[in-house]
This record gives sequence, structure tokens and C-alpha cells, in this order.
Amino acid sequence: MIPINNPQYPYGQYPYGQEPNGFYPYGAQSAPPGEEERLRRETAKEKRRVRALSSGAALATGGFLLLANVLYVPYMFFITKNVLHPQTEAELILNISVDLLITLVSLFVPFFVVNLLFKKNLQVEPIRYGRADTGAADTLLFIVGGFGMMMIADYIAGNVSAFIQDASGVEFAYDFFETPTSALGVTVYIIRSTLFPAIVEEYAMRGVVMHSLRRYGDGFAITMSAMMFGLMHGNLVQAPFAFLAGLVLGYVVIRTGTLWTGVAIHFLNNSLSIVYSLLYDNGHEKAGELLSLLGTAVGAGVGVLCLVILLVRRKITRPAKNRSVLPAKSLYGAFFLTPPMILVLIGMVVMTVLFQKNGSV
Repeated sequence: MIPINNPQYPYGQYPYGQEPNGFYPYGAQSAPPGEEERLRRETAKEKRRVRALSSGAALATGGFLLLANVLYVPYMFFITKNVLHPQTEAELILNISVDLLITLVSLFVPFFVVNLLFKKNLQVEPIRYGRADTGAADTLLFIVGGFGMMMIADYIAGNVSAFIQDASGVEFAYDFFETPTSALGVTVYIIRSTLFPAIVEEYAMRGVVMHSLRRYGDGFAITMSAMMFGLMHGNLVQAPFAFLAGLVLGYVVIRTGTLWTGVAIHFLNNSLSIVYSLLYDNGHEKAGELLSLLGTAVGAGVGVLCLVILLVRRKITRPAKNRSVLPAKSLYGAFFLTPPMILVLIGMVVMTVLFQKNGSV
């Protein structure tokens, strides 16, 4: 029997797959004298811990959105007048490069600092890098299967966004960078839009946020990190796809035991989008539309096939359960109802309205 206050496992962080046999359900009749009070104190401490994790994740997300906008101001007003509408290829490459650096600083720094605080004060689950726990064949199946699920998520989210726009009468336009034409410009554009976000966003969401919450169940950690992934995009139009994608990425990362599988899926998804953009912006609209349809259909079909193989091989497993004394029904309230989280939620609504008024997202 493992007692509740076993010093070998601080904060109740028991090894995966080992349930603490010394736990008594909250309020159970079989609890010895004084045990209910101990459980009450442990529950209160766990609730404070979840609130601290929520506040940290919200502050990092809000810090990213705020810092990105603040860093753009001097560039837009004091360095160049052609940020939004570049006149030359050199200006376009400069804009993309500056955007890459600003996003790197504004996204990586807040989450890196929060992760240091989490590790120091809350003894969170470490971010897992290195080789996958699954074999090479199964890892490849998870990556391709996850990519297929991203295609399905994109289709579902696209229809949800279209329904919202039709019901509200609001039409959102997407004002992204123009596509460069030079070899250097295309290279910078691809790095900015594919490899860079795949690495940095996975570190922030599946690394810092998700792994810090795994003590409270992998299902909870996956769902909350997916929600934060949606919030990170700063508007309600892109949030549905980001949330669904976050669910897929979170499960694959946890199941394979390495952040790199999430990076691989994220990279593949972004790369396909960039191929579409390059075709559209270079006058090949029909080819882009055809590739979009084929990419979605083939990617989804192959992905489902990979998942079926994994199911037959019994590689699809249930996420680990909550290992704390805090009841599952209390987790969501503790995570959502913190001032930083509420402010970030309100901020996303406000940013969506502002984007709609400006005609771009």
C-alpha cells in the first residue's frame, strides 16, 4: 500500500499505471479518523495547483498575443511604411523575416519562462523529447493517421466556421503574406509557415501546457491544451480547427511518448497548406483546388486506414486517468475560473470583433 503522504512521490505524482492503493474516495465511510480532513486539505491544495497551472498557461498565451502586437508597432511605424503592402520582393522577404523573429520572441519567451516556473514550483511532468516509445512502424502509422485526422478536422472546422459566418451575416477575410517569387523568398516563406510554427507551437502547447497537466489525467491535459491552442490563435474563426487539431496532436504525442511526432504532423499539415498557397498565388487556381480536394480525401483515407491498423494491433489505448485526489468534476471549474483565463477568453472575443470590423483575420 502506498500512503498518501509518501515522500517518494511528492504532490502525489505516482508512476504511470500504478494507482495509489492508499486513497479513500472523498467522504468514503471506510476512511480512518482524520483521513477525511487530510483528503480535504489535499483536495484544496490540488485545486490551488490547477489554478496556478491555468493562470500560467493563460498568462503565457495572453503574453504572446500582447507581446506580438507590441513588437510590431515600432516596425510598422518607424522602420518601414510598407509592412502591410510591400512594394518590392526585398520588402516582402524583410516582412516575413521580421514576422518570424517577432513570433519567435513573443511565443517562445513567455512559455519558456512559465515552464521554468512550473518546474521549479509545481514539479510538473517533464517535456518528453527523444525517440518514440512505440516502434518505428507504429510511430509512422501514428504520424500518418494523425495527419489524416487533421484533414478531417480541417473539413469539419471549415463547415463550422462557414455556418457561423452564414448565421451571423459576418464574412471574414484572411489577410496573410503574399507569396514571394524568388528562391530566397520562397525558402524564408516556407520556413516561416511550416517548420517554425511546427516546432515552437508544439513546444508551447503540447510541451509546456499539456505536460504540466498530465497529473490530472491525459484526457484532461489533451483537452485543455487543445483549448489553449485555439485561444492562442486569437480569434473565433480559426479556433475550431486549432482545437480539433490540438486533440489529435495531443493524443499522438502522449501515445508515442515524444514531442517530435506532434512536430511531424504539424509540419505536414502546414506544408500542404503552403503548397496550396503557392499554386493559388502563381495563377494555378484550378490545380490548387484539385490538389486541395485530393489532399483532403487521400490524406483522410490513408489516415483512417492507419488508425484501423493501429486499432487491430491494439495500439490505440485509453489516456491515463486522473492521479490526484481532486475529483474530475472539479478540474474544469478550477482551470477555467481564474482571472487570467477569463481575461484571455474575453480578449479572444474582442479580437474577433476587431478583426471582423477591419475585414481581416
